[in-house]
Amino acid sequence: MEARFKRLPVLMILVLALTGGAGSAGAKEEGATLLASLNATEITARDLKALHYVQNAHGQLNEWSFRLLSRLHSGQGPRSNDPIFDGRADLQVKKIGVTYAGYTHSEPLRRTLAALAEAHAKRLRVLQAMSVSDVDAKSFKKLNAPVQELVTALREWSEKR
Repeated sequence: MEARFKRLPVLMILVLALTGGAGSAGAKEEGATLLASLNATEITARDLKALHYVQNAHGQLNEWSFRLLSRLHSGQGPRSNDPIFDGRADLQVKKIGVTYAGYTHSEPLRRTLAALAEAHAKRLRVLQAMSVSDVDAKSFKKLNAPVQELVTALREWSEKR
């Protein structure tokens, strides 16, 4: 079996979760279609460039998120100019979902990047709520897992092409 199909069940679950949940038949079909079309798509140099930009934006979002999470766990609040609250994190998410997704030549990759942006946005909202209330870290971990798995899947997909 080809290596790209070994992670298909994990990717299927991930995309279903990001596209509206595994419970509805429409979401399952949409997730399966997205994965099948992404795996059938050849990657272009422009797509690789977009993925490079996405990885940089994702890295920046992770750095900001985990810095804030660390401060919250140590009993400190957010810094006065924290990127999670001053709009810089929201801008990075929009860049992933709009700018970088629009830069690609592949419609399946465009939709996958939009799903990644949506997952990042959900994760940011939980972080923002954690700073003003006692929302536990399990919510963050639950929403962080799809982000990390999707980025890993995109990296593996692009490296094998």
